[in-house]
Amino acid sequence: MIIKIAGSLLVMLASFTFFYEYSKQYARRVAELEELNFILTMLESEMFYNLNPLPAAFSNVSRGRGGIGEIFAAAAESIGNREGRAVPGIFRRAIEKVRGALHLNAEDFRIIEDFSAGLASADIQSQRANINAAREKIMYRINTAREESKKLTKLYIYLGILAGMMIVILLF
Repeated sequence: MIIKIAGSLLVMLASFTFFYEYSKQYARRVAELEELNFILTMLESEMFYNLNPLPAAFSNVSRGRGGIGEIFAAAAESIGNREGRAVPGIFRRAIEKVRGALHLNAEDFRIIEDFSAGLASADIQSQRANINAAREKIMYRINTAREESKKLTKLYIYLGILAGMMIVILLF
């Protein structure tokens, strides 16, 4: 009898843990979007106040920034190596390198791609407007991702508990 109870508790715990860990991806997405917003703020400072060229600005903002920073690091490297590609193509390739490691969805990546297309503009005011537009879109995505994270985290936790209970009932 004690073995059944212990087994039941282990099944419940395993089910809860599985669904809880799965639900963390939504919180990670919020954190990555916030990191992207921070990087764009830093990029604005690098470009318009420090007057760094794009490769140096990308390199500076990517230092110690994890997955999102890797996009900018790869872009800095490609531009610095003078690979002859346009900035949007460089960003598209950098995104493909890290897409699997990030928790962003297709719409989030589209914002980065659209942002990179605007970087090719020649004048500073257009580039600043491009950064601000991207940050506004990201702030909207952060707010919706937070709401989604709250709802889905709670849903997956309850689902884990109920799935564990169902398995225990079916087994015993």
